[in-house]
Amino acid sequence: MEKIVKLCSFDELVDGNGKLFFVDKEEIVVFREGNKLLAFSNVCPHNHAHKMFKGLLKNSQITCPIHHYTYCAITGFPKNSAVGVLKTYKVLLQNNEVLVKIDPSNFNFKF
Repeated sequence: MEKIVKLCSFDELVDGNGKLFFVDKEEIVVFREGNKLLAFSNVCPHNHAHKMFKGLLKNSQITCPIHHYTYCAITGFPKNSAVGVLKTYKVLLQNNEVLVKIDPSNFNFKF
């Protein structure tokens, strides 16, 4: 069953920087790109490093800081190889509050 969780206020997010949140057993990264919000797993599908919050975000593409694999931060699909899909989350902005929808049926898979 999906649930919606409040993470922070919009003003707490710095444009271009990731912020890490722990919700139940999920590690969720939220990036602000201008007025757009993107949320995805902190765990890179390539080597399972918990470092995506330190990645470089450009044009809605997130690059893992460890081995530089790049993923679409909206769909989670890899840009440059078939290493797996980055888990993504739907982000909502209501009354300046950043909310994410957590759906247990959304999971990573290998190609």
